[in-house]
Amino acid sequence: MAEDNEINATDIQSVKFDELVNFFTSKKIELKCKECGVVDPAITSARKENEDILYAAVSQSLIANESSEANTLFYFNVSCQNCGYVRLFNAKGITEQIHKSKNTEGGE
Repeated sequence: MAEDNEINATDIQSVKFDELVNFFTSKKIELKCKECGVVDPAITSARKENEDILYAAVSQSLIANESSEANTLFYFNVSCQNCGYVRLFNAKGITEQIHKSKNTEGGE
């Protein structure tokens, strides 16, 4: 994690597919589609070297000359494979909780 304990893009990119699924499970997040009711979610990811790498959607500040990482919002994307409905989850907040959980389990 970043030196000043602020979650950054590198930290977010380090979150593993299984860690995100475990996070959703531990928080009892319902993955049934809010629109069509089908349970067929897809977490946007790609395969790289036999590992799923998560894609985080990005939203930049609309304020002129303010496009920095501090003004960037990162989201993990979960979409319904039946109807296409998309849910966005705050990637910084989730990444922070996953890192805290790892540190607690690791005794740090």
